Amino acid sequence: MALYQVFVAAWLLTSLSMASWSQILQSGAGNPGNAAEFSAHGVTDSKDADGATAPPGDGRGSTLMQGSSGIQAPPASKTPDDPAPSGIAQTLFPRANTSWGPSGNLVSVLNKNALVGVTINNSVPATPIFPVGTVGYGLVYPGASGNTAFGLYGEADLVETGTAVGAEIDCFNYKGEPDNGLPPDRMIGTSSNVCMGLQIGAGGLYNGSVGLLIGGALGGVYAAASPQRWNTGLYMAGASPGSGGAAQFGIFVDADSKGPSTSAVLQNYGNGINLQLGTTGKLQDDNSVISVVDRNGISHFSVRQAGDIYSTGKLEFLQSARPTLSSCGNGPSINNSTDQAGVITAGTGTVTSCTVTFSSGFRHTPACVITGEATGPIVFSLSRKSASSITVAASANIAGSSFDYACLDLN
Repeated sequence: MALYQVFVAAWLLTSLSMASWSQILQSGAGNPGNAAEFSAHGVTDSKDADGATAPPGDGRGSTLMQGSSGIQAPPASKTPDDPAPSGIAQTLFPRANTSWGPSGNLVSVLNKNALVGVTINNSVPATPIFPVGTVGYGLVYPGASGNTAFGLYGEADLVETGTAVGAEIDCFNYKGEPDNGLPPDRMIGTSSNVCMGLQIGAGGLYNGSVGLLIGGALGGVYAAASPQRWNTGLYMAGASPGSGGAAQFGIFVDADSKGPSTSAVLQNYGNGINLQLGTTGKLQDDNSVISVVDRNGISHFSVRQAGDIYSTGKLEFLQSARPTLSSCGNGPSINNSTDQAGVITAGTGTVTSCTVTFSSGFRHTPACVITGEATGPIVFSLSRKSASSITVAASANIAGSSFDYACLDLN
């Protein structure tokens, strides 16, 4: 038996252990505002928008939960003859004749809940069970390659001024201070208070692709005439009253012990900013906006809020091309120099000047310092400089001798 078949069978047996297939609650039982209600005592059957029970196997009812002999075969693909919703449902949900519309058949309008799932875990402490209020399951069936299945889908359409939310996931902590460990102790029998809004896990026999994808509607499959985007892809509210926010870390990316991996990639087309670090209060000179620490918490590099840079390492400039030399004798040497700093060795002959042309010009004419190496009384000076080059003059022949330079752009 394939792994997915074992999962489906186990899920059905567990879900229905307290009720037979025939235990069907009427639509809205216990809550007249619900089109259908699932509870630990039974499972409702699907109903049409007009309240009539859908005949078994007609493609609109609860095909997975029909009968008592086991798992039914997958429902046949919808045909153009399948009925589509009418009236206000057709107006507000023009795509309701797709797979999530009549075939799901849990439709409710006019201020009523379409589906409510409730579960309560009152087992003895440390019982290894996982009751779920609402379960969604999607399967790309063997032989149906290239298809898509959604385990759970939520959509909200905004057709009038207001707020439409596709899904909201909350956790209300009434017990006590939460576990601040990362990750928190979620094991069966934990003594911690763990309240989480969303948990996304990977399973199966291979790695998953993407844990969270923020993109176009219906996973980018739905092609609107003018594809829309989010103004803000991910927003974490501040700590103002009523807005939530994060008390400890805004975002925490843990290390991958199996590596290699990149903790974060921030790409930009080039006409924007890849990363902006802001301080909303008064700048604190000794507080860092960037800090590189080792596993013992010792800082090796930091950029402070006032712009100061602290480092325990060396400052090295890396560039793909070197500066070029001219009027510097025969066979001068560039010695791995960069535009910012270098050591130049003059060539043979009579050499009293040397021009260094930068591989990439500075934005402004830089400030430069010239120093001779073991050249005795010879005086060095800058006879000319620009954003693209400097010319060094010497008071005597410097053939075979070296001089250092360091340049810094001025904004």
